[in-house]
Amino acid sequence: MIAPVGTAEATSEKNADVFLPEHVRSRLLQNQSIQMLPWLAVKAVKMAEDPDCSMNEFTAIVERDVSLVSGILSLANSVFYSSGKPLANVRQAVIRLGVRTCRNLILSSCITSLMSRMSMKQEWIRETLARHGFFTAVLAQNLNRALSAGFDGEEFTAGLVHDIGRTLLASCYVDEFLEFDSMEFTEDADYLDREASILGTTHAHVGAWYATNSGLPESLIAVVRYHHRPTDTEANRRLVALIAVADHMANYAQRFENANDYDFSSNPYVSILEETGVNCAPLMEPGVAAQHLELAEDAVAKMSSLK
Repeated sequence: MIAPVGTAEATSEKNADVFLPEHVRSRLLQNQSIQMLPWLAVKAVKMAEDPDCSMNEFTAIVERDVSLVSGILSLANSVFYSSGKPLANVRQAVIRLGVRTCRNLILSSCITSLMSRMSMKQEWIRETLARHGFFTAVLAQNLNRALSAGFDGEEFTAGLVHDIGRTLLASCYVDEFLEFDSMEFTEDADYLDREASILGTTHAHVGAWYATNSGLPESLIAVVRYHHRPTDTEANRRLVALIAVADHMANYAQRFENANDYDFSSNPYVSILEETGVNCAPLMEPGVAAQHLELAEDAVAKMSSLK
């Protein structure tokens, strides 16, 4: 059992740095299964954020890590990307996939590695969180295109990592995790307050602490930290709001099986996204949002079948 604690130690949303209560930070640091993201992977992700990223420099970074090389070559030669001609050259594989797809693969692999350290008794939690991250990423990607939000792949990456704090907490609080995270994906207005009343912090702050110390780009840190409260940040608010919208939809899909009942106007983050200059009217049409949920469901199902 975790004794409820006050929230005085919890990080203020307005602070520039992310601080955690000592008891949470100690648990994270003492857990041998928790490691910061490999610096080569982080460097590759940062390079891919640059629109002028050099293909040669990116490839040179990837080639220094055998696991990155293996993952990129495997994807490039998969049925999704292969034209029938097998590739053994990393640079050719990067060209075939594109730098941004490689970035998403690298980050996804890192999260998968982190999740693999969770105990077997938490297998259903691991699978559920992995599905939720991928579902949110696919939705964010599709919404970005449908609404012309202006992102170029970073929305998918952000969707993948937005709930990394929950994975960290599940890994560190094996026996107590369900006390503060019911895994019901309701996430109402009091969700973070209830979490903070028990832990003294939230999964959003835990994730932001991890992302900051791993050296991830500021845009991803902002998404991890503010995806439940997009109005608490000015920087990167459009990306944060887009992920919040997608997260709300993904939560609905994980609670209910019938996507046709989803009401896009009920999404509390739509107005925030529109305040950043994105016209969300196309998704207000009857059935359109439900179609996006169904497409994302199909993508998740296909990915699951490849395991």
